[in-house]
Amino acid sequence: MTEPLHIRKGNKGYMFKNINLAKYDVISFDLFDTLIKRDVYRPSDLFKMVGDHFGFDFIKIRIDAERKARDVSSREEVTIQEIYEQIDETSLPVSRIELMLYEMDTEAELCHGNQKVVSFLDRCKCLKKKIIIITDIYLPVNLIKKILSQNNIYYDSLYVSCEEMLTKYTGHLYEFVQKELKISYDRWLHVGDNKKSDFLQARKHGIDSILIKQHDFSKIMFKPDGGQYSRDNLCAFKQNHIDKKKISESGFPYYYHIGYELDGPLLYGFSQWLNKEFHQDQIEKIYFLSRDGLIMQRVYREVAERDIPARYLYGSRRSLIVPTLHLDTSLANVSTAFFWPRFGTIETFIRTVGLRPVKYQRLAEKYNLSFSKDYIFSELFSDANFGRMYDELKEDIYSNSKQEYLALLRYLEKMDFSGRVAVVDIGWHGNMQKAIAKIAEAAHLNVQIKGYYLGLNPYCDNVVEKIIDAKGYLFDSGKNESYFLKERTFTAILEMLFTANHGSVKRFVSNADTDCEFSAFEYSDNRMSDDYSKILVVQNAAVDFIRDIEAEEHFITPFDPITVFQDWIKLGTEPSLQDAENFGSMKIYDDQIKYIANPKNHEKSGTIFSQINESVWRIGMAKRIFKISLPYYSIYYGLRNIYKSLKGSNK
Repeated sequence: MTEPLHIRKGNKGYMFKNINLAKYDVISFDLFDTLIKRDVYRPSDLFKMVGDHFGFDFIKIRIDAERKARDVSSREEVTIQEIYEQIDETSLPVSRIELMLYEMDTEAELCHGNQKVVSFLDRCKCLKKKIIIITDIYLPVNLIKKILSQNNIYYDSLYVSCEEMLTKYTGHLYEFVQKELKISYDRWLHVGDNKKSDFLQARKHGIDSILIKQHDFSKIMFKPDGGQYSRDNLCAFKQNHIDKKKISESGFPYYYHIGYELDGPLLYGFSQWLNKEFHQDQIEKIYFLSRDGLIMQRVYREVAERDIPARYLYGSRRSLIVPTLHLDTSLANVSTAFFWPRFGTIETFIRTVGLRPVKYQRLAEKYNLSFSKDYIFSELFSDANFGRMYDELKEDIYSNSKQEYLALLRYLEKMDFSGRVAVVDIGWHGNMQKAIAKIAEAAHLNVQIKGYYLGLNPYCDNVVEKIIDAKGYLFDSGKNESYFLKERTFTAILEMLFTANHGSVKRFVSNADTDCEFSAFEYSDNRMSDDYSKILVVQNAAVDFIRDIEAEEHFITPFDPITVFQDWIKLGTEPSLQDAENFGSMKIYDDQIKYIANPKNHEKSGTIFSQINESVWRIGMAKRIFKISLPYYSIYYGLRNIYKSLKGSNK
């Protein structure tokens, strides 16, 4: 007998191409976890999905029933009917027959062809080999035929253990097939995933065999770890459904994976949460805020019920907050109305409060302030010279703010912004909602506003002091606060991938032809156009995932924050070099075009550590510079805390 072929864990893929098929007349295949992969990580997870559908814990009941059925049977195999006969019907929310039929429907829907093995089967078929499928399973043969048919899997003969009451595990099913088909053992090759049933028993009977890996996740980037039920099953689903052709045709394979594996589950979970919250809060109208809201609205329409009107509301932090400034033009109000970055210029300040910087350069010089120097905003706001300069700006700020306020009111009336409304945005401080609420209160609009966010900064005043009526999906005050601390290190990446296909709203205008004045779309710049192509690939791949998951009504698993965000956290705080290079080489616009984390020529623009400190994604920059595996997130927060304590001791 020739040595059986054993594909070991260390091999990349299946080495079917190295097999001399001329030696064999018959090729047999195991079914589950060989020709067919389920959308679950463990077979028992299918029982959990069945139980979740009916609202009870079914796993232990189902496993115990199968054990009891095998204990009382004198035969090698049992049927699914015999298994269900061991279940006490009084413990079930439905009848045994309804439960059994739903399990079989779930089994059929969650089964998909394992393309590597199916491709090998097709090659064997082309070479005129006899194709046999041999499976140890309690499912009826008609259901097995249905699964094979819906996955376009060819076979000449099919043997199911519960039909013959013999198993591969004992070896008796091999013997039965050999006698019935009059096969020569030394001209027979078997392929399967079970070491005892498919490899050792085949070998014992003189059948050459190929042992494949039970868990093959080679098609996806983020692998299961055998820990969390929902994430592991989501990985199994992605492995079975991600389309290699679409990956290739996208032109940017890495970004397609990010969209399908990370962005799709995140947006899907967020949309499910939104739908539940809207109905619970009796929302009458939904407004997705631009620009992050465009992809959110697109996904929400794929997922949610259509009974609540959902519209896209133009706006930006600048265009919504500036119209509120005439209500209180004090510097104290302005310093808290916006989220100010740590560093910025006088020019940036003037533009942010709604004025055109070119008119005020001499005013800055009058008070010995540099127009383009980077200041620490918190220090600038307490500077006496800046305060005097601001006093001269007040009147212009008031006049411009009032004009934009009236234009915004006209737009809100046009959008029927009234009643119990939801505003939806990515996050993180709720300043846009706060601004709209101020406008509504000043104009006495009949509207109650609730905010729904991907995440809310649990430490900001708007959230802690309940200044806004809002809630976050991923994190909020008292909810997953550690997630916020991690997310803030890669916010630029997350926000970039939500970018819509238009520029930011600069201001609202009272114009018969338009409601808004837009900034130029930053990605129309030739230096950034390639980056927007990648963003579109991510967004379209996310929608592909959502359409795939929506098509399977029996795939029931929680899309909670832990499930959908842990891979994002891994990418943002523990990036591979590939992650750091791919996202680090992309660009964003923040007053100027800048790379997210690009260490090229760092020696020309300061030390390595200053480069990391000034980077948009510091952890990614550190990974690109040092390349080795280090706990970059822990190092980042350790250094950050040291810096804050030193700063405090110097006061």
